[in-house]
Amino acid sequence: MAQFTTPVVARAWNAEKDAAAAETPIEVGLGYWSGIDVDGGLRVLELDAGAGRPLEFETHKRGNNWTAVLTGKNAANMSREFRRYQNRHFDYSSLSVGDALEVGADYVTSGGNRKPCRYYVLAVHIDDDRFGFVLFDTAAQVMKAARTYRQNVMIEHGEDPRVAAKAA
Repeated sequence: MAQFTTPVVARAWNAEKDAAAAETPIEVGLGYWSGIDVDGGLRVLELDAGAGRPLEFETHKRGNNWTAVLTGKNAANMSREFRRYQNRHFDYSSLSVGDALEVGADYVTSGGNRKPCRYYVLAVHIDDDRFGFVLFDTAAQVMKAARTYRQNVMIEHGEDPRVAAKAA
């Protein structure tokens, strides 16, 4: 797992502080967590009416910031659907539970060298007050986890994921 050194980033990723501040616990309701090796577990970000600070943000004028929903069969054939920031805030209500996300905050040096900063996130809970997510190291890991998550949600609600996949 990445080590977060700046105070702003450390506060954003402090799962214990965010979880303790929440008035009611998040109920994920899925028993598949034991099947996915997650280093760090569930993390919570406080929101205000579905909007909140981005998970990462590069403040330098040469910084490039984005959040993208990853779609596709796998990491080798993925596409990105980019979402907008508004005044350093992000609208998490535009996401869906089970979305695989790539959060980028790249810095470009004066010589043109890119210093990438990427996080791969699985959205597991979204409401007006909180965004629950799990952090992964690579796009392949988060896309695999998203597929597993969606299949388990469908099974839990009595749907056959194979039928839904053929219909899509």
